[in-house]
Amino acid sequence: MATRSKKPESVAKEVADKREERESQAHFYPLAGTVSSCTILDQQGGEVFSAAGGFDNTEGSVSHQALTTLGSLLATGGTVIQAPTLYDIGVPLFGLKIRDRLRIMAIDAIRYSHQNDLPVSAIPVSLWYHRPFEAAPWCDPYEAAVPSERRNDIPYDGLCEYLGIEMPQGVNPDTDAKLQAELARQLTIKLGLIGP
Repeated sequence: MATRSKKPESVAKEVADKREERESQAHFYPLAGTVSSCTILDQQGGEVFSAAGGFDNTEGSVSHQALTTLGSLLATGGTVIQAPTLYDIGVPLFGLKIRDRLRIMAIDAIRYSHQNDLPVSAIPVSLWYHRPFEAAPWCDPYEAAVPSERRNDIPYDGLCEYLGIEMPQGVNPDTDAKLQAELARQLTIKLGLIGP
């Protein structure tokens, strides 16, 4: 780890700060955490999948159930979005931080599969990885609306307020799976990424 200073006390402080930052973000790193809850909603807000067992669940079980559900749904030609319109951008999945979250869930589910002698093929690679320069099967509505250089300036609640979406006060969408799914659904519809 490179530091900007050569003084021992400055180096120690910088290393401690970087360690603290990594630890605070560890739940978003593949291989560093497990998914304890997940909610998948359809376009109308109906639950397609929900698991909210908290830390009582076996590590990886929520991810495995969610991804196999999505994989089965998409493999049979089904989709969470029922009525794409002219404004549909052609992806079947929308979510906040969806790229990172699907990757975390996939690694979690693959580990669970190996530990329980389940076929890894039940977790479609296309859900969590795609080749560079190929279209992904997902879209983050927040990323679609807010340019990357402005994301530190415009939080979810600011975008919601601007678009007229009511967001519950005191609830963190990063820790509430149902709120996260509902917020992604409403942003997707308000932005016209899919039809109402």
